[in-house]
Amino acid sequence: MADGDRIVSRFSFRMRQLKKKLKRWRRPLWALGAILFIVGLLTIGTMLSEQVKQWSELSSESVSTLASVSDTNIDNTMDASNRTSTSDWRKEQIAQLFGTSKGNLSVIHRKQYICGTEDRYLGQQSREVVSELLDENSRWEPTIDHAQQVILVERIDDLSETCKRSAQMGMDIEGNLSLYDGAPSEERVIRTFFQIDIESMESALPPQVLKQLKNGIRISDRDEYISVLSTFSDFAVEDTRKVMKPTVSP
Repeated sequence: MADGDRIVSRFSFRMRQLKKKLKRWRRPLWALGAILFIVGLLTIGTMLSEQVKQWSELSSESVSTLASVSDTNIDNTMDASNRTSTSDWRKEQIAQLFGTSKGNLSVIHRKQYICGTEDRYLGQQSREVVSELLDENSRWEPTIDHAQQVILVERIDDLSETCKRSAQMGMDIEGNLSLYDGAPSEERVIRTFFQIDIESMESALPPQVLKQLKNGIRISDRDEYISVLSTFSDFAVEDTRKVMKPTVSP
């Protein structure tokens, strides 16, 4: 029995040692499991984040593409509408110019500058040719004069070459500020702007300025034209500024 007790005792001791080892191993295994679990969550989260980012980019591209297509469709629709309205408007203009006549009319291309005009005769033309000219030059304004000539007016924000050589800004005896072809004393008025309040001008500007204005101030380009006009507009009589027509003679 003594040997048996010793065997049982050794077996019990070994079991207690094994249980202690299992307890020690269980902690690292639990920690390792927790770490693997966390790593797994992080990996899944990263994958989901990348997938969501890709979906977002695809969605943004799709929205942009749809918006671009929509804008293009709108632009095309507006362009088509504008072309249609312009075409109808041109037809009405041609109809007014030619009336019921099926023949050709004399056509003149007129360059209307802020100072001066230049005319170029285009010959006898049909309504179809005039329509094509207006389509190709959308800013031209068609009209017809007393001689039944079609005038295609192109307005140019500059002085003509003739005006650059001879135009002068001056004042007549009634105090009207005008643009002249040559000296004011020659009375070849190109354009009248407004009446000047002479008393107000004399009290604000040196005497030689009034003398220069009476004799004529040389205008050789658009900048000088605007500068002189702007200077004397401060002394304009308001009523005349509103009622005077900009052009007295062509």
